[in-house]
Amino acid sequence: MRDIDSLPNIVWIMTDQQCADHIGCLHGCSLHTPTMDHLVESGIRFDQAYCGNPICVPSRTSMITGLHSHQTGITYNVDDAEFYGDSIGSLLKQGGYRTGYVGKWHIPRSTEDADWHGFDFMAESDRVFQDEKVSEVCLAFLRQPSTKPYFLVASYNNPHDICEWARKLDGGFEGEAIDLWNGLILDPPSSRKCPDVPVNFSIEPHEPAIVRKHKRSMRGTYPSENWTEERWRQYLWGYDRLVELVDREMAKLLEALSGVDNARRTVIIFTSDHGDGRASHQWNQKTLHYEETAKVPLILVDPELKASQVCSQLAQTATDVFATIADYAEVPLSDCHDGLSLRDLYLGEVDRDAIFSQTDLHSKYGQSDGVYGRMCRFRNYKYIVYSHGDAREQLFDLDLDPGEMNNLAFDSSSLRELYEARQRMQNWCERQRDFFLPYCVGLEEALPMNF
Repeated sequence: MRDIDSLPNIVWIMTDQQCADHIGCLHGCSLHTPTMDHLVESGIRFDQAYCGNPICVPSRTSMITGLHSHQTGITYNVDDAEFYGDSIGSLLKQGGYRTGYVGKWHIPRSTEDADWHGFDFMAESDRVFQDEKVSEVCLAFLRQPSTKPYFLVASYNNPHDICEWARKLDGGFEGEAIDLWNGLILDPPSSRKCPDVPVNFSIEPHEPAIVRKHKRSMRGTYPSENWTEERWRQYLWGYDRLVELVDREMAKLLEALSGVDNARRTVIIFTSDHGDGRASHQWNQKTLHYEETAKVPLILVDPELKASQVCSQLAQTATDVFATIADYAEVPLSDCHDGLSLRDLYLGEVDRDAIFSQTDLHSKYGQSDGVYGRMCRFRNYKYIVYSHGDAREQLFDLDLDPGEMNNLAFDSSSLRELYEARQRMQNWCERQRDFFLPYCVGLEEALPMNF
């Protein structure tokens, strides 16, 4: 029988546009993130975690509803739209929790619609209220007297300001002011003092043509089209500094949590909505399913579980964060949710052989171009397929090719793996009633093998 008095507090900390391994203790000496390092040391790190859609609004809409993008109907960035799904805030409020949300929202539904989102305490960030205020406002929520357990979302914007910083480096949206709203960083030093470009800096030789076509169609979003290697190195330096900025803000929140007198144990979930290209394949921004953009940090801190652990089970933030919060709050999920609790994944209560992710290569904010992508991650492989364009498949062996530079869809010795990947994608789309299914059915006939 459910006992509300025995349930833990739950804190969900989220950054924006942070790569999976971009934490100081994982990345190296060029990055100083003591707060995130502490979370790694205190919890369970899921080192094979992927977002459900590698761009802000679809990813965040999925995470707050626990549904895939094709289920919510939000596949691209849009400010206001009808979509399907109930909020995790509403679910926990109905379950007896005191609920709060502070910081970046970026979900296409008004924060004034409390009947839908279910948060008793709502403080959405804007051009005035940004990252430096998030922890302070969270503390105001934490100090409210209550006998109930609480569920708090602390949503920070950085390192997303790398988008603006890239435009400051070289061009951007014509006639539009470019500001770093979430904290200033210095001008970049000489490239000699900046990180080296990654080993997968080159563009993958058999990359689907639609990828570069998408980049060329959005000059303001991707100012990096003609960057030199020296400029890319400065970009990497700037990204590091923005991660450090948000780490310092997160430190204030953890200090506030430790200072709140509460006898309940507190469970913390830390993740990001998607990653950033970080010069891999000469890509800035997100949207694609390369490792840097689709793979995200995911850490579960539970005082009742062993600390400083790594779990290599496949995880997906779109559905699993929602399922994990529901698991700890002991509230049931509806049949439309297929997420798994991170606690169960770590304890080996469940196994997962594949995860899937989605994208929409839209070239205009608030409008789809009808070019869709899907990813299947299984065993040591990653399969990516697009709805349109020449040579629209990619298959990588991540054990042998972690930088994703050898597209096995063009390798006759990998036919078995390619067919398996295609079948997995088709079966998933059938089960999920994903509108992408017609682009999978008969792929061999529609797209002859590339050799």
